[in-house]
Amino acid sequence: MTTGERMKSRRKQLGFSAEYVADKLGCSPSTIYRYENGDIEKMPLDVLAPLASILLVSPEYLLNGSGIEKTADPKVDGLSPLEARLMELVRRLTDDQKKMLLAQIELLLSKQE
Repeated sequence: MTTGERMKSRRKQLGFSAEYVADKLGCSPSTIYRYENGDIEKMPLDVLAPLASILLVSPEYLLNGSGIEKTADPKVDGLSPLEARLMELVRRLTDDQKKMLLAQIELLLSKQE
């Protein structure tokens, strides 16, 4: 499997669109597709690390597939792709927004009981 194939596979596994990854990386979706399809063979190192972070893998995994797919952040290792995506979004919230979200989650859970 090539770097581009691992990149595409992981992006799809996480449910991320090429547009989402491109926005996070600061490039166009066509650039993402070109990396994935092998049209751009050598990924610059200044792209590799941020891309790996977005895709929740190590740069080494993208480059050569060594090791297991895992996040750069040990706090989210072992999470499903959906849980990892939720964590990523929660981290972007303000503290007040996080408190509101927590209250909503607790309310949802209390209705299950």
